[in-house]
Amino acid sequence: MIESDTKNRHPLSKRISLGAIALILAGLALLPQGVLTANVPSAPEQNIEFAAGANSLSYRLSMMLVVISLALFILGVFALYAHLAQTKQERMAFAGLIVTVGLLALFLPMTGFAAFVVPAIGALIEQGHTEMVAVMAETFKQPFLPIQFFAGILWNIGNILLGVAIWRSGTLWKWGGLLFIIYGVVGVPSYLDVKAFQIISPTVGGLAQIAVGISLWLSVAAGD
Repeated sequence: MIESDTKNRHPLSKRISLGAIALILAGLALLPQGVLTANVPSAPEQNIEFAAGANSLSYRLSMMLVVISLALFILGVFALYAHLAQTKQERMAFAGLIVTVGLLALFLPMTGFAAFVVPAIGALIEQGHTEMVAVMAETFKQPFLPIQFFAGILWNIGNILLGVAIWRSGTLWKWGGLLFIIYGVVGVPSYLDVKAFQIISPTVGGLAQIAVGISLWLSVAAGD
């Protein structure tokens, strides 16, 4: 029976280790975002300036890194839950998983808009087609946009829940959980275009994901 349980745990341990690596890579991809977009004005109050600033290599690179980071982060969150499900914090971790992944899925269309449509509008504006800014203005008037907008705010609650579960679990670095909580808190003003937090949030989030990813990998390795 013991041998059978060991065989069943071994593949799961490998998968959790891969998820830990995904978290580390997600954090590395997230870290430079604030610096790369520091000179891009906020939207929608400055649509023309925002679109023109988005028509740059640094902005395009930052958005590609964000998309990569989010994809890896989602994979890492599943691995993090699989680990925390073996502790007394399973319910808290499950709530964090559902809120994070569910709301991120709703938010991703806005990421695609920011990554591809806004830079294209910026390129057309620089060619003299200033009327193209109306595309952005019209997009922000779409009746179902509030769903994606509030998803962009509320998925940060998932980070807070995961941070609390990490802190209480006793199996991962507590300060990694604290960074997750802080990331969830500063993520809200960052999303609401407070420029200082748009620089702070990716740094805190990147460090949180790297720290928890390393802690998760070490914990699984120690268990093996």
